[in-house]
Amino acid sequence: MMPANLTPNDPLWPSKGFVFIVSYGRTGSTLLQAMLQSIDGYFIRGENWNTLFPLYRSYQLARHAKVRQGQKPLEPSRPWYGADEIVPEEYGQALAQLFVHQILKPPAGQRVLGFKEIRFTNAKGDEFDHFLDFMTRVFAPAKFIFNTRSADDVAKSKWWADLPEDKVRATIAEADGQFSRYMAAHPDICYHARYEDFSQGAHAFAPIFEFLGEPFDEAKAADVLARQYASW
Repeated sequence: MMPANLTPNDPLWPSKGFVFIVSYGRTGSTLLQAMLQSIDGYFIRGENWNTLFPLYRSYQLARHAKVRQGQKPLEPSRPWYGADEIVPEEYGQALAQLFVHQILKPPAGQRVLGFKEIRFTNAKGDEFDHFLDFMTRVFAPAKFIFNTRSADDVAKSKWWADLPEDKVRATIAEADGQFSRYMAAHPDICYHARYEDFSQGAHAFAPIFEFLGEPFDEAKAADVLARQYASW
């Protein structure tokens, strides 16, 4: 458990929690970001080049130092002097607070904060799961919206033009596998949003609002869809 005593008096910390869009390129994630941003009290940033991932790794290094070398007080003459005073969970929570202040930079008094990122899959294998688990602790309560698209359609996108189509399909298959595994393990905090559903119209976003526990205004959603259609 992460300590809860670092954030209650922080005016930038949201009152209801966090929502993160986990995706890859050309899935309609910018549209989804705008749709969430339209909810009163939601402040959802765009991509940040996966800035949070190195912070997670820093937390992991602090944890390893504590577990491996800091289980008992150490004399100043010892090479790991001070490792026993490391508190990894407090460090992790402080990193999360720093991320909110320096990367998300929200206005004070928001209900929900978050961002969308297409580079979560820089974490491979089990590290992907551990990274998201870390996020659920330091940004509690947290929810994830996994945004996917048909690999064939993604492969045709000019955004992926520097890669052979078979490489793109393999990359998407790996990402979809990571997403599916995490969603299956954490169904209460995960939602699967598909690009293909977005073309059905504004009403296709209603289940996302239900997942978030927010009222759905179809006219408002239609306005967002009309404004974002050219870019997603």
